[in-house]
Amino acid sequence: MTNPSSNTPPEPKINPLTRLMRWIRRPSTIVFGATSLTICGVGYVGSQLWLYQNLPSLIETELGKILQREVRVGAVESLSLTAIHIGPTSIPPTPTDSDTVSLESIQVNWDSLPLITGQPLPIKVTLVGLDASVDEAEEGKWVNFELPEEESELPVSLDIDIHLRDSKIAILPYGETTPLIVQGGGKVNLLAKERRPQRLKYDLAADIATGKVRLNGETMLETGKTKALAIIQKLPVPIIASLLPDSSIQVKQGQLNANLNIQLP
Repeated sequence: MTNPSSNTPPEPKINPLTRLMRWIRRPSTIVFGATSLTICGVGYVGSQLWLYQNLPSLIETELGKILQREVRVGAVESLSLTAIHIGPTSIPPTPTDSDTVSLESIQVNWDSLPLITGQPLPIKVTLVGLDASVDEAEEGKWVNFELPEEESELPVSLDIDIHLRDSKIAILPYGETTPLIVQGGGKVNLLAKERRPQRLKYDLAADIATGKVRLNGETMLETGKTKALAIIQKLPVPIIASLLPDSSIQVKQGQLNANLNIQLP
């Protein structure tokens, strides 16, 4: 006589995806997931609000310490996990220093993934509408600024690209009444490894009066070693003479055209 239990068909195997969907549909899973998402959402929104409200003042304080000047940082206009956009920012004049700087906006983008493989953190900074005024306080002294003697170590290595868009700088030599206007843009790259600045690369172009200047090269910051190429077209010589310190040379007219290979030291 045949045993009836031997004819019972085996239970079908449950597909892993089906098992996962059943687990997701469980009330306890739904409650736990909703609670976790709510906590994360509240934390993210809270951190965003805190940064919107406090980040400009933090930047103002730290830059003010470094520059020993008042810094007015604009409001945070947008913020994400990889970018921040800051509104109009300025460094106003003081009773003892008439130099000024203003920016229409500052855009900063970064990518944290290279840090995982030990590479420098890439940061792109775009300065839009830079408008600066620099006056020579006395012959040979342009900027009243001294770096702090104590070097602060960076928490990570950095690879910073600084892009200048629609920049204008008014330069007023000592004893002159009409400033020299420099308009242009370009890119500067700062590489800081082992927590210290090491290399500065630059590719800048500027219109100066009726002339044009293009500077491309790199400088090692620790040694000052520089290799660069300067292309000068139709630059008025009187302008160059006015910028030279302790110069008794007076040039009324003339133009300079040159391709200069610069190597220091």
